[in-house]
Amino acid sequence: MTCAGGTSPGSHCAARTCASLKDAVLHEAKLQRVFRDRFKDGRTQGPSMVWLLGEYAWYGQRSGFGTHPVGEKRPNAWELYDVHGNVWEWGQDAWHFDYSGAPSDGSAWTDGGTGAGRVVRGGSWVVLAGGCRSAYRGWTVPDFRDFSLGFRCARAQA
Repeated sequence: MTCAGGTSPGSHCAARTCASLKDAVLHEAKLQRVFRDRFKDGRTQGPSMVWLLGEYAWYGQRSGFGTHPVGEKRPNAWELYDVHGNVWEWGQDAWHFDYSGAPSDGSAWTDGGTGAGRVVRGGSWVVLAGGCRSAYRGWTVPDFRDFSLGFRCARAQA
């Protein structure tokens, strides 16, 4: 996906693109649920599962130091591909250092935050296995564009 003026989508572009499809960029609580879910064979992610990560994710040297088309690795239990690694995924949420004061209903936390930063999750091809952990989160400014950033549109269930 390329948006005008850059090589990869900034968070504003991601939000506009998903909205045009009547979808939304996932917010951090949903991203966390997707990332923490079990591997397709029922095992959960954890330190002892790093050996299995290569079946599901492009990261570090295993990526060949670049992005890959979605679907070349195994899907997770939700049948979602590239949940870990390949590209960082933009979230709707403003960046906060921790979850103190987060909405209790699991909705996007778009107010407050630290500066103009937006949450990114999931790791990418530029990080080692530890950066693809479900608990690992980062941030960047909404207009930042890079080959290691992307987004996932999600359709609300009717």
